[in-house]
Amino acid sequence: MEKNSRSDIFGDFFTGRFLLVDDEQQFLAMLERYLSNLGYAFVSASGGQKALDILNSEHFDIVISDIRMPQLDGIELLHTIRKEHAGTDVILMTAYSQNYTFTDVIREGATDYLEKPFTIDTVQAKIFRILKERALRAECSQELAKRREIENILRKKSEDLGKKVRELNCLYSISRIIELKKDLLDDIFQETVNFIPSAMQFPEIAVARLCHGNRAYCTADFQQTPWSLTAAIKSKGVTVGSIEVCYPIEVHGKTRMPFHEDEHSLLIEIADKMGRVIDRQRYKKELLHYSASLEETVRLRTQELQVTQAALESVFQNIPDGILSVNEEMAVTHINEKCARYLDVTIGKVCQAGGSRFQDECCRVLKNTLTTHETITDYRIEIHHGKQIRQVVLVSSCLLKDEVNQTLGALLIIHDITRLADLENQLLERRRFRHMIGNSSQLQEIYHNVRKLASVDTTVLITGESGTGKELLVETLHSSSNRSAKPLIKVNCAALPENLLESELFGHIRGAFTGAVKDRTGRIQAAEGGILLLDEIGDISPRIQLKLLRFLEVKQYERVGESQTRQADVRVIAATNADLARKVKEGAFREDLYYRLKVMVMHLPSLRERKGDIPLLIEHFLTIFNKRFHKSISALTKEFRDILMVYDWPGNIRELKHVMEHAVLLSSGHELKPEHLPKDLLVTGTVPTQDKQYARCLTREALLHALRQTDGNKAKTARLLKLSRATLYNKMREFNLQHDSGT
Repeated sequence: MEKNSRSDIFGDFFTGRFLLVDDEQQFLAMLERYLSNLGYAFVSASGGQKALDILNSEHFDIVISDIRMPQLDGIELLHTIRKEHAGTDVILMTAYSQNYTFTDVIREGATDYLEKPFTIDTVQAKIFRILKERALRAECSQELAKRREIENILRKKSEDLGKKVRELNCLYSISRIIELKKDLLDDIFQETVNFIPSAMQFPEIAVARLCHGNRAYCTADFQQTPWSLTAAIKSKGVTVGSIEVCYPIEVHGKTRMPFHEDEHSLLIEIADKMGRVIDRQRYKKELLHYSASLEETVRLRTQELQVTQAALESVFQNIPDGILSVNEEMAVTHINEKCARYLDVTIGKVCQAGGSRFQDECCRVLKNTLTTHETITDYRIEIHHGKQIRQVVLVSSCLLKDEVNQTLGALLIIHDITRLADLENQLLERRRFRHMIGNSSQLQEIYHNVRKLASVDTTVLITGESGTGKELLVETLHSSSNRSAKPLIKVNCAALPENLLESELFGHIRGAFTGAVKDRTGRIQAAEGGILLLDEIGDISPRIQLKLLRFLEVKQYERVGESQTRQADVRVIAATNADLARKVKEGAFREDLYYRLKVMVMHLPSLRERKGDIPLLIEHFLTIFNKRFHKSISALTKEFRDILMVYDWPGNIRELKHVMEHAVLLSSGHELKPEHLPKDLLVTGTVPTQDKQYARCLTREALLHALRQTDGNKAKTARLLKLSRATLYNKMREFNLQHDSGT
């Protein structure tokens, strides 16, 4: 017979444990094989009595038993199972079908019947049918249990809803009574008492009473009983009465108590309402009492206000600032003489554009305040007379509001700062270029551009080699601009990876990425109102380039992890030592961002292009390092100065600064000499364009150092120092360094 498993035929849906009972060992073994092939778990018993013993200790879903067995046959086993193990199904089998028919065994209580001999398919089909019926019965039982549970929940919800409806109806009715009766306390109390019983568990027998002062308000047939519920009526925290609900007979609800907790809460809420009614009545009496005295107080205060108003009017007219107020329609409500000199308006006249440029600006400031409800402080306006600035004023505006915060109009204040602005310009001009050292034509052009860019917010791209002072130029632009009072925030774009640079620039919120344990303010937000320096702009990734382009276009951005768009008032200055045009051609830098940045390009020349500024820089750094290291060096030898003048300075001003620091540190006297310079500068730094010029600057120490590097090889030494062979020999004779070894 072909071997089949239960999972091959039916899947894993039906399972069960089987007890196989037969006194014929051969047939029992065959049946075990059948069930084993079908994949079922089973236990075998060689007789009816042994099967009962097993059933008493274990649970089985199906028993398959032979009918004719000694001692205890299958029919008797069936009867016992039906009495003691009602949930177990029984399949009876027999080879004597003439004695035991299908109808007989079913009538006795069997689930099914097998006639020997039978095939595995027959056994399989009957087992499948029984297991399927068992699964369906179990499923129906579960569904029935769920249905009963839902019915119980719905019944309880319905009861709770009914109770809530009664409570809400009661509270609504009491609120309506309070609204309609207003100050008639007796009517309010009596009608409230009449409604309270309707919200109780047993409204048909509940009675109620409200006590206030020496009066009581009761429902009909009220009597006090042991089955009562009471809530205190309080006014200003003091008990002034009570509400009591009683049942004339002992009753028990579902909680085994005469009253629910909800009913107690309802009674407390009703008592609170009554307390507020009492408070309102008392407040009204107190209000009437104070009304008379208030009228007298108002009369006296009015007289005082008239005196104060006269004093304020005098101050208003004589204050040195111009002051103007308008209503919401921009009609002038107040103006002092000082302001009237600035603006051609009078009281009642609408302040509008169309006059002088200054008047147009003032009208725009007032309208902006009325529209946005934002205060404008110290808006600087220059009043021109021809091509000269005649006057400089600060204009401020704010909303005028009444005592309930309703907008009445706007106030404009004009403060003359012409003299202060003149002094400020003088001071600014003095300090504007204090950190920029040099008088070369290239720097003079930069100074000129700084003056032109000081009062505008255009984007600036600063280019130049590393060490030329790009950051210093940014600081100069900042201190010269109208944003000097606001921060200058610097970001080195090359120092951070892409994800950290994005967070550093735009900020992030808590949880935006792993490690973002709290909100972080970005550099753009930190630079609000000021200047943002994007150093090494050529090294940012394409994704950051795209976000930066959008920010430069509309001055809007979102923090990392946040969808809210923020507006920024920031001037952007970018700096780079890279060739951005070449990067654009190579596809490493966005063309649109490049053209957005190069609105105004300022190129800082290298130090080798402006060597005429080196003496000024030397004096500047010498002053700094004398002070820092507590020295008093006051002179430089000609050789020292010549070496610095002919050196190419690949590191530009930064390298010169470090060379001067090195020399000042090594010097122990009052003069700087070539031996105080770094050795590599003496050997590789002096790269003259003419042999004789270099020979004059070459020192004995530099020549010795070069000879040691080449092991005395004169040809290699001449190539290293970029001298002719003859010039090298002349310098060696000059320094008494003649060697016998040739080349």
